Amino acid sequence: MKTIALSLVHVGINPETAEEMDAMRGFIRDVLGMKEGQETPISWFGAGNRIEFMKEKGRGTKGHLGFYTPNMDQAIRELKAQGYSFDQDSAQYDEDGSLRLIYLTEEINGFAIHLLSRES
Repeated sequence: MKTIALSLVHVGINPETAEEMDAMRGFIRDVLGMKEGQETPISWFGAGNRIEFMKEKGRGTKGHLGFYTPNMDQAIRELKAQGYSFDQDSAQYDEDGSLRLIYLTEEINGFAIHLLSRES
């Protein structure tokens, strides 16, 4: 069996409330000394873009895990061979038409899982 080349690039955290999210962002920033990164329409990044703080509840009961793969087609093929399926509606593409992001259909222990073709 081939080994799928995957590396964890970020953890997405879903808030229950805005106050809960502010507390977590404050802890990461003030206690751990990790800088906040870019803000997107749906989230803030922190800890060198390793933690994604969702502004509202995102995918996954608890949140999501983003994994980078240098070969999206191979990773998808190998995961499908192991019985995993992908949510085609979640697929996002780069300008050149190459697949940039896609979520597995299933959650694992309350976490949605997505693959990324870029490390950041």
